[in-house]
Amino acid sequence: MIGLNTATFRHLSVDDILKLMEKNDLRAIEWAGDAHVPLGDLEIAEKVAKKSQEYGISYTSYGSYLFLAEDNNFSQLIATALALNATNIRVWAGKYATADASEDYRHKVVLAAKELAKLCQKAGLNLGIEYHQGTLTDSPENAQKLIQAIACDNVYLYWQPAENLTVDQRTHSLDDLLPYVSNVHVFQWEDYHNRFSLAEGENEWLGYLNLLKTSPRNYFLEFVKDDSVDQFEADVDTLKEWKENL
Repeated sequence: MIGLNTATFRHLSVDDILKLMEKNDLRAIEWAGDAHVPLGDLEIAEKVAKKSQEYGISYTSYGSYLFLAEDNNFSQLIATALALNATNIRVWAGKYATADASEDYRHKVVLAAKELAKLCQKAGLNLGIEYHQGTLTDSPENAQKLIQAIACDNVYLYWQPAENLTVDQRTHSLDDLLPYVSNVHVFQWEDYHNRFSLAEGENEWLGYLNLLKTSPRNYFLEFVKDDSVDQFEADVDTLKEWKENL
């Protein structure tokens, strides 16, 4: 399914986001834990879940900003996700790049992930780990090693185009990471401040989508050009067209 990571529009209210989802016939959403659904605020989470249901949202992910080995508030994290009626929680693989992390720190991240994964499993939740620079998933090889070290059936990777790789490197490495990828963050940029319409990345994204189509996945649009709602809607149309024609 195609959806929205609400961190894209932190300035919009929950109601405005859900109206935008409805207008564009989107059914998957990732609620931002640093904006719309704060960690531990179960009252807000329940209200957002109720409204989401009214708008026909069928898949919900909780995009938390919990960093493994740094934060251990797992009980509140799970409680918030359940109140939100989410089926997936996204977390981060620590706060250090692999080259800067000691062996002890990497071990702590793995242990924390294992602990959280078991708690998630009991709650009927999947755990998604952000694929990102400055963490222990800062390269395809390191991301794969981490997921394999955690070795839990309900732990997956949230994939996105890595800034430090070429398009060819991203495509080649995605083929290796496919078994671990549950959800995808979709955007087209050179860096955070230099963004483009999704249509401008057609050749690049068609390559990714051809690989990703092997299994059902959710595609959350984010970081749209100029933080524009109009651009978001254009990107939705672009992504829908690509997926329909694969």
